Amino acid sequence: MKLRTVLLVLALLAFLSASVGGYLCYSLTGSASILSVNFPIVVLIFVLYREGKRAIIRDIGGRNRAEEEVSKLNEELEERVIERSAELVRANEQLRQEVEERKRTEEELSLQKTYFQHLFDNSPEASVILDDEDRIVDINKEFENLFHYSVAEVKGKPINDLIVSEDLLDEARSLTQKTLQGQVVKKQTVRKRKGGSLVDVSILGYPITFNGKQIGVYAVYKDITERKQAEEALKDSERQYRNLVDNALVGIYKTDLERNILYVNEALIKMMEFESLEDMKSVGVLARYSNFEDRDIFIKTLKRTGKINNFEVDLLTKSGSVKNVILTGALEADAIAGMILDITERKQAVEERIRLATAVDQAAESVIISDKRGTIQYVNPAFEGLSGFTKEDIVGRNFRVLKSDTHDEDFYREMWGIISSGKGWAGQIDNRMKDGSLRQFETTISPIRDDSGAIVNFVSVNRDVTQEVALEAQLLQAQKMEAVGTLAGGIAHDFNNLLQVIQGYTEVLLHGLNEDPSNY
Repeated sequence: MKLRTVLLVLALLAFLSASVGGYLCYSLTGSASILSVNFPIVVLIFVLYREGKRAIIRDIGGRNRAEEEVSKLNEELEERVIERSAELVRANEQLRQEVEERKRTEEELSLQKTYFQHLFDNSPEASVILDDEDRIVDINKEFENLFHYSVAEVKGKPINDLIVSEDLLDEARSLTQKTLQGQVVKKQTVRKRKGGSLVDVSILGYPITFNGKQIGVYAVYKDITERKQAEEALKDSERQYRNLVDNALVGIYKTDLERNILYVNEALIKMMEFESLEDMKSVGVLARYSNFEDRDIFIKTLKRTGKINNFEVDLLTKSGSVKNVILTGALEADAIAGMILDITERKQAVEERIRLATAVDQAAESVIISDKRGTIQYVNPAFEGLSGFTKEDIVGRNFRVLKSDTHDEDFYREMWGIISSGKGWAGQIDNRMKDGSLRQFETTISPIRDDSGAIVNFVSVNRDVTQEVALEAQLLQAQKMEAVGTLAGGIAHDFNNLLQVIQGYTEVLLHGLNEDPSNY
């Protein structure tokens, strides 16, 4: 049936072709001979008819088989259609998902671009994007602020022509070459501003790649002028610190916990009588302790507290002499750093002062120390015993508390003038005691000077001569009486001699009168 339909269609097409052919032939040639035009078509129709007839005959015989095959084919076709439809649905769903994913990707890329642009524009550091020929693509605000160029002034221009001075062009080209070769470059250098002024900068350059190909450079410039100044200040500070440490009057050291010397300054080398740091290292730390237990105590205290102050210990110098020192130390990781103060002379001076103070305290003479204005700062026990004043009574009061009425103002004025001029004064003075009685003292007042020669104190040493003065007075009185007696005896003897002469002459005269009565 279907084959018949096909043949019919072919015949119709042949007829139509003949009609159209005839029309075209007539239109072109003006000839109306349809036979000359359509003969081949007629032959074709005949052949198609004959072959169609034969096919129909054959088809009738195998129609049943064909119908069965067609049925099977229809079923297979339906199954394929169903499978294909499912595939199309899946493909459509996949395509939809891919479209949505691509849309999300594009949105994310747009968002990332926005983020990047925002970060680029608002970066706190001067940033620039360059193409693969080192020409500026874009700059941010900080770049404008740092180099004083606007975007319009720099866009599309080689960066080295704008911000690199001539003496640094080779350096800049080398950095550019490294970055364009895919290297990340870091450099501290100097760059030029629009006006020609120079600025210290650190440069950080990153290569920009796309699909495995480098397309440009992202560079960050940071103004490090203040940091450079700070570094120079730090270097100066370190130099000053080093000079201070090396030239300090106290010893400064650093050792490890294994008793090895890491560093000592010149003062400590001289203190311990060594020639050099290497010379001192060769001996080590432990050998410097007069008592090895002191080192163990020092280390244990450091490990427990982390630092130690005023640790007094005896160290041995290279020659073997003992230095009394005060150690300080701080534990830093596995190292100990600190200072050593030589107090040998100070300790000796303290001991000497202690001996002197003991001697003064135990002296029989009263000792008074005042400041240069005469305010009493110290009295010894002998003064307390003689005067009746205690230290609490007298310290802080002026010398005038001892003033008596025995001496006039001129006496005290003269004495004060002498000692204020820096000279010593010695003499006898009457002082009033706490109970109001007077005592006589042989006093020596001497000025005490500081290292600059200025008078800072007066020291008065007073020997009580009250009894001696009384005995001297008694002796003087006795001597006076003896002198009077001697004088009286002498006078009586002289009178006796005169009287004897007078008596003698009188007796002679009387003898003469007795012989011559007329004399009566």
